[in-house]
Amino acid sequence: MAKKPALSAQSLDETRRNELYKLLGDWHTAQAKSAAWRAKELELRGKIAEFFAGATEGTNSMTLDYGKVLKLNVKVNRSIVPEQLEALKNLAIAGKNDNILKLLDTVVKYKPDLVTGEWKKLGKDDIALLADVVTERPGTPELSIETPAR
Repeated sequence: MAKKPALSAQSLDETRRNELYKLLGDWHTAQAKSAAWRAKELELRGKIAEFFAGATEGTNSMTLDYGKVLKLNVKVNRSIVPEQLEALKNLAIAGKNDNILKLLDTVVKYKPDLVTGEWKKLGKDDIALLADVVTERPGTPELSIETPAR
């Protein structure tokens, strides 16, 4: 895929260029404040969670004054180790152990995932064939300011 041509802020009239640089300054400030506040919120959340001695996975509650209840949702992140999953499946198939395969079918879900790079290479006919299978919607734009390589 051909590289997109770079736009130039110099091609904007003075009013639009000033507006762009004002927005960039505001965005940069908001980004810095957002990161600082996210870090502070996470720190405070951790300190408050310490008041829930012996909290277990799921929702834990603490009655506060004025009829309010503070809720702490303790989460445990779990994930599959793909190499171990494949090894166990291969052992189960080789040993004809249907119990392991049934157990895996119960606790592991297989989610189809689009291979975006391959999708972008498809021709119009192939895209039309898969049009009902793949949905596209605008995502959130991302911004960065970088120093160009010389």
